[in-house]
Amino acid sequence: MQWHGNTIEITGGASGIGLGLATRLVEPNTVIFVGRDKEKLAAARRLNSKLQTFACDVGLTKERLRLIETMKRLLAGQTEIAYGSAVKRSRALRDEFDSVLTR
Repeated sequence: MQWHGNTIEITGGASGIGLGLATRLVEPNTVIFVGRDKEKLAAARRLNSKLQTFACDVGLTKERLRLIETMKRLLAGQTEIAYGSAVKRSRALRDEFDSVLTR
């Protein structure tokens, strides 16, 4: 995978490694930074105006499904996405993500 020209979603970590990764990858890519805290998301956006933010608590099924649907629209035919998450991944979450993407 090339590390430029991609749409990358980074979930969680409105500071630290998540924020560092988002600000590092945003210049050659489209980065959608997802987090619960709107104030932290706004602060991240102030660091780099190219960073796109999306407020969402991925621990809540309804919000997670809204995120997945939004990402499907944003990707619109693209075949690659890098997905990082601060959420403990589980088989149920992976199955849910796969089922929405294949609809």
